Amino acid sequence: MFHRGSFAIVSRARLSWLPPLIIGLFVSELLRWWSRRRKERSSAPAPSIAKEIPATARKPPRRPGVDDDVRFQKLQDDPRYFPGAQLGKAQRAALGEVMQFEGPNTASYSPSSTLVEPSIRFIVAGSGSKCFTGAAGPDDIIAVPDFFCAATQMDLYDSMLAELREMVEGDGDGSEFPHYHEIMAQIKEFFAVGKCSTCITWHETLGNPSLSAKSDNFDEVMTSGDFECAVHFVLGGSYELQLHRPGPVRDGFLAVPCVNGSLCLLGSATLARYCCRRIVTEDQPRPALSIIMLTSSAALRRSRAAILKPREISPLLEEWDSVMRPAMRIRALRPNAELGRISHDDVIVIPEFACKMGDWDAYYALLREIRAGQQSDGVESKWESWHEGAHLLTQTPNNSETFQEILGQLCHRFAIRQNGYIGTRFNWYRDSSDWKPFHHDSAAFNRERALKQNCTVGVSFGASRELAFQHAKSRDLLYFPQTNGMLFFFGRDVNIRWRHGINALPPEQQSSKGRISIISWGLCELAFEEPCAPPMLDDLYADRKGKGKSKGKGTKEWSLFEGKGKSKGKGGEMREVCRMFQRGQCSRGDSCKYSHVLRTA
Repeated sequence: MFHRGSFAIVSRARLSWLPPLIIGLFVSELLRWWSRRRKERSSAPAPSIAKEIPATARKPPRRPGVDDDVRFQKLQDDPRYFPGAQLGKAQRAALGEVMQFEGPNTASYSPSSTLVEPSIRFIVAGSGSKCFTGAAGPDDIIAVPDFFCAATQMDLYDSMLAELREMVEGDGDGSEFPHYHEIMAQIKEFFAVGKCSTCITWHETLGNPSLSAKSDNFDEVMTSGDFECAVHFVLGGSYELQLHRPGPVRDGFLAVPCVNGSLCLLGSATLARYCCRRIVTEDQPRPALSIIMLTSSAALRRSRAAILKPREISPLLEEWDSVMRPAMRIRALRPNAELGRISHDDVIVIPEFACKMGDWDAYYALLREIRAGQQSDGVESKWESWHEGAHLLTQTPNNSETFQEILGQLCHRFAIRQNGYIGTRFNWYRDSSDWKPFHHDSAAFNRERALKQNCTVGVSFGASRELAFQHAKSRDLLYFPQTNGMLFFFGRDVNIRWRHGINALPPEQQSSKGRISIISWGLCELAFEEPCAPPMLDDLYADRKGKGKSKGKGTKEWSLFEGKGKSKGKGGEMREVCRMFQRGQCSRGDSCKYSHVLRTA
């Protein structure tokens, strides 16, 4: 007979072998797992890490070709392709390196980050053509300023109003409305429109229209959403089309002014994403006559269809709430149009400002003059890689007479003060594989710059590229195709609310044709202040003082307007930027005669 205590002792003795066995099995399995893991790692391709593959040991991305125009000088002057040149982050990303390429004021250095469909693509058509020749889609808005007449000419408005009264009263058989039929014929020809449903309204005051005439099926087509686009035409008084996302207005809305004689096409996808209201912004509004045409257009060549049904356009003409400011107001103008007062919310697009769309003489003249100046001035004036190899710029554009002439036109047109410092930039996108990452101009967060800059204005030459805007909060994307000779202006608050850049192109769309953009920053005296302005952004480089910035030196952003080229300032004002400080290598401290202010893209 066993006692309970002796049984416990025997049991513990018999089970003493179990723990060593379990430990042995665990160690054995751990060794097997480690061995398999080691074999997998040794057979796998090496990860794409910059430290393992030095930037100087890799070849830069291949170019899509060389411009074959006889006016183009085929020089080997691109520093990104010099022997031993270090690759920037944008070049490494283009080669397929998978890394988190970004910076304090750069959304991403990866060109693929811009290959995204926009919320809206805003196209401004050139003048002198009877039909729209570009490629458009359901995401697009096509604006045609002064389509029938200049904004100040009211003869057509008076004639159309008289015909509308006859339509409403039922006089005539329809053939007695020559101005109406002429307008419809020109719109149909310009946008290659077929069958359509039309509504004509006249608002003498706010609210519902005082007079209206519409096609029998207009309300049915509007309600069903069975149309690809809505064409909008205005005569007489001005108002805004305000586009906002459904629900409460959180990050502002987009405003498109509609003035006498202007034409606007809105794709069905735009009307599906945004609610469209017609808002009068004048203190004493004038009567306005408008035509809305619901139709399908052969001009919408990009065939991606809208997924959602387009929303209805309200016939009401509503009063403006002055407290509500748009995230962006997009003004499409002709070169000879009056600018009037400019809001800090404004974007102004003027096609063919500097030259006709098909005339590339200015593009090749700028390159020829810049290169001639580089050869005479020596190494300090050569092209420089910018934005980590995304494109090129030059520090000495003032050697070009064409550049100086264009800069003078910009300053005169927008009343930019010339008795102070004007920031300039000469960007060259050598071919369509170059691009520019999303960023804010430095006046959005640099208080010293903000005292001297309240606008950005530029002119494009050469190949058409898309200027893209990304809302800093909502991440909404707006694209503006920039054609040869086009001017683009945006105000202080647009720069705060939105980042901007030049979209990259997929390889199959790239060509050898390049683009030049001449940029100027300064104080526009036409701008006025409004309540509820957005605050400046936090200084994006506040915690990086003395550590330098990204590769590339850039232009001297505060060069004098007179074109001295060396912006050392007068009386100790703005000095030339210290290059060693930009690289984080200056040891002179406060005794350095150059400025220790970080430059931004």
